[in-house]
Order: sequence, then C-alpha cells, then structure tokens
Amino acid sequence: MYQNFEKKGRQYIPLMILEGGKRIVIPLSANSKIQGMICLVLKEKKATIPYAALLKVPKRLYGEAVGINARLSEFFTDDHGKKYGRGFGELLANLSKFHKEKGKKRQNLQVIDKNPGKAAKARRIRKHNLEKKKRLPRLCKAWVEIERRIHTSLQQLFKLRIPSVIASESLVFRLNVPSKDLSRRIIQLRSYVLPERIELLAPVGGSRREKVYPACSSELCPRCGYVHSKNRSGDKFMCRHRGDASYAESVGAYHQKKDWRSRDFFVEAAEPAACDAFGEVCP
Repeated sequence: MYQNFEKKGRQYIPLMILEGGKRIVIPLSANSKIQGMICLVLKEKKATIPYAALLKVPKRLYGEAVGINARLSEFFTDDHGKKYGRGFGELLANLSKFHKEKGKKRQNLQVIDKNPGKAAKARRIRKHNLEKKKRLPRLCKAWVEIERRIHTSLQQLFKLRIPSVIASESLVFRLNVPSKDLSRRIIQLRSYVLPERIELLAPVGGSRREKVYPACSSELCPRCGYVHSKNRSGDKFMCRHRGDASYAESVGAYHQKKDWRSRDFFVEAAEPAACDAFGEVCP
C-alpha cells in the first residue's frame, strides 16, 4: 500500500488516503531502504515511521575493561577519574528551577480559574495559559538535548579508552529521595536513557556492557580494603584508616571494574578444566 522513491538524495513515501486514486507524499529524513510492513505514527504535525535497519557490526575491541559510575553532577565518571558530560548538573538544576517556577505560576492561575467571581478572566486563562501546547514541546526539546549530550559523552568514552567491556551498575536512579529539587532533577534526567544508549552503542562500537553489583563500591578503600559509610562524604572519598583521598565516583567505578575482572577471571579459569569419572582435574 506504499511505494517509496528517491529524488535529489531524499527518500519519499506516497501513502494511500481516503480519497480514491490519490496519495499523500511524505518526505523522510533517513536514507535507510524501507520494505515490508511499516507503521506510521502521527503526532501533531509530524509523521514518524519506526524502522529497524541492519547495521554492520565491527570487530570486537580488545582494549582494557572500563568501569563507569553515574552521577547527577555529570553523566558518568570512569575508573581513571575522568568525568564525562561536564556542566550536566547545571543543566538539570536550571531545568528543575524553571519547572518549579512554572508550577507555582500555574497553581496561581488555577486558583483564579476556580474563582466564580472572575469568570471572564478565568475564560481567558483557560484559553491562553492553562493549555499544554507550549509545555510539551519545551520538555521534548530539553529531553532531546539531554539524550544528545549522553550520546556525545559515550562516543568520547569509546574514542579515548577503546573499551572491550563496560562494567557498570544498574545506572538507574531511584525517586525515593527526601528533596523535591533532587526528585525533579532525576525526572528530567530520564535515567533509563544512559543504560539504553550504552546497550545500543556498545555493540555498534565493538564493545559489550557487563552489569556488576558491588556493595558499597564508593565506600571501599581501593588500597587497604577498609570499608566504612563515613569514608564517603558527598563527592569526596577519604579513607578513615589510611587517610587516602580521592573522588568518590572514580573509586566506585574502579571497584566495579575490579568486580567484573575477578568474575571474568574465574569464568575463564574454569573453562579449560575438565573432570573424569573419579573427580580428578584433567591436566
């Protein structure tokens, strides 16, 4: 029921409409060849066709494993202490402040809207101020910018470290936090985007992601192994036993990488071994 064609380097799809013998031509932004069953999604004045295209998977990278730890002040920090996505915390703070102020103004307008003595003003408010036409595009624009920065930070990690394995925790922030401002920042972060992008970009770049679950990773001293809840204070790490100071997120990323290495070592060591009927290990 459709037949795509290309003209001047751009792809178009003519689709059937309700009028007989007529079609509507939709220009596409991508150049992937489309065939088979498609799904057309209409949203406001835009049309989107989700389509999965085959990609050439490169050879597996053989660089060292990299541990990363996510944070609200930046996207993530690797085990070498390098921060990716500087200025991200400021972006989230500005978004949180903007939505807080907007929420207060909308509450005031809603109070006026419910006042029976101001019917004319309430009608004007309903017509111009309480609609969501401007709010949704503004949110989408901010989310697209966050996703773009996450994508750029991951590309920078692949370029600098060339990792064969990316070891990380779940990278999903929880919403049960005492501060409303922090809760708004987590909502704006859309924490599922970072692990989703890693799962998408790692195979394309020749890497793979490994989930690790090290307990108290940012409270454990990497030198002496002393663990205490007071070793970490905010972004700072200070071992209460030796006095070594470091950045808490890089310490956490280091232990995540170390946890994956130890697990991978035991898996690889167990593969060559075999047992006979008497339970002895074969040479």
